Amino acid sequence: MTTPEHTQQVVTAQRQVAAGADLIFGLVADPAEQPRWDGNDNLAEAPAGQRVRAVGDVFVMRLTNGKDRENHVVELEEGRRIAWRPASPGEEPAGHLWRWELEPLDATHTLVTHTYDWSELRDEARLARARATTADMLAASVDRLAALAERLDAAARHAAGEEEVAG
Repeated sequence: MTTPEHTQQVVTAQRQVAAGADLIFGLVADPAEQPRWDGNDNLAEAPAGQRVRAVGDVFVMRLTNGKDRENHVVELEEGRRIAWRPASPGEEPAGHLWRWELEPLDATHTLVTHTYDWSELRDEARLARARATTADMLAASVDRLAALAERLDAAARHAAGEEEVAG
């Protein structure tokens, strides 16, 4: 398998999000939440109750094309980093990796980095899609995740403020 030299096999997007790392991580580590902020418009749904807790966990995601993917968690540091390798059901991962890294800047701001690495992808049928996955697509996911996390964070802080006034 050859890839053109100009093709980036590791693409990344990064931005600061006005929400705490724990809230953001909860949205990424719960597959049922992922379709809400997927910037690739590739994720349709995931059954509830699959919250990722450890390396070795496998969660199932239904794609918009109707196919299921088993995602094998290969990195996990709670609140900081999570990465998984997708596979067709019952098969070994194809060699690409999705990673989210969170760096708390303070209690209410987090630097979020999203990476897609297909440098080890062996499945010829997936190469065209991998080549088409750009940093802009990853940035769309980060932006949608940021918007959702910031709304949830603001609502939680507003509710906490109301409770303090009412209490």
